[in-house]
Amino acid sequence: MRKHQIQNIIVEHLVSLKVFEETVLETVEKSDSELKKLQLQLEFKKLAMQERLEMEERQGQERERQRQFEREKEERERQQRMEEKERQERMEEKERQERLQREEKEYEFEIRKLEF
Repeated sequence: MRKHQIQNIIVEHLVSLKVFEETVLETVEKSDSELKKLQLQLEFKKLAMQERLEMEERQGQERERQRQFEREKEERERQQRMEEKERQERMEEKERQERLQREEKEYEFEIRKLEF
């Protein structure tokens, strides 16, 4: 969408510049100094438009870099949460196994006591 907007801006400016150029060419009766002044204004407008488009492009790229950074940050955080959850589950499973082993040993001990 951003590219489309930039293309529309370029087209609008190119049309404006074309109309401006045609106006300049139609004013042959103006003096050379006036014509040079118009040519300089046209060049200035072209440069200003180019600078504006470059600035908008840089801003768009910066926004995209920022979005990419945020996506990567979210992915790292999600991965960390997942790893923490897995670690917690492993720890709980280990504790459960240890508890079961203790209970089993206690049970065996009680059975031996009863056998004697």
